[in-house]
Amino acid sequence: MPMSDKLKIKTSSSDEWIELFPYNLALGLNELRPIMIFKDKSESFVLPVNVGMMDANLLAEGCFQPTLNTPHVIALEVFKKLDITLKKCLFKDVVGHRQIVDLYFEGLDTLKTLEFKAEMVMSFCLQSNVKFYSNIATIKKSQLMTSELENKTQSMDQFSGPNTPTTVPYLN
Repeated sequence: MPMSDKLKIKTSSSDEWIELFPYNLALGLNELRPIMIFKDKSESFVLPVNVGMMDANLLAEGCFQPTLNTPHVIALEVFKKLDITLKKCLFKDVVGHRQIVDLYFEGLDTLKTLEFKAEMVMSFCLQSNVKFYSNIATIKKSQLMTSELENKTQSMDQFSGPNTPTTVPYLN
């Protein structure tokens, strides 16, 4: 893998960070939790990221285009006036059924990183045109988490009947 596809970032571990690119938005078996798919340049690594419904709607409408009018335009304009730039999004961990990211900023000494649930910031990051990175351990944990969620959804579906609610509860 070329060095440009990798990034060494000082963290608590010596894991190698792999640059990922937005690939597609997919509906999983549980339509309440759409999945944003990221892949590395060689398509050797696939990172599934659960996104919220609002983000899924924005992504489906083309939020990959940084010029689109979305709710994020206001925040981006404020950042621009304050000379703050969102530089990168690092997928750093999976806790339960939540993926955790660190957002890295430049331009303000008091704002360097912020931690978020990935599902809350994907459309914002895409519209900000940031670079995405993950390590292999987080990619594998994310794939396992997605698989577990899909299996829970399938097992719930087998109990569906004419008197069963059609919505699947939000799994946490």
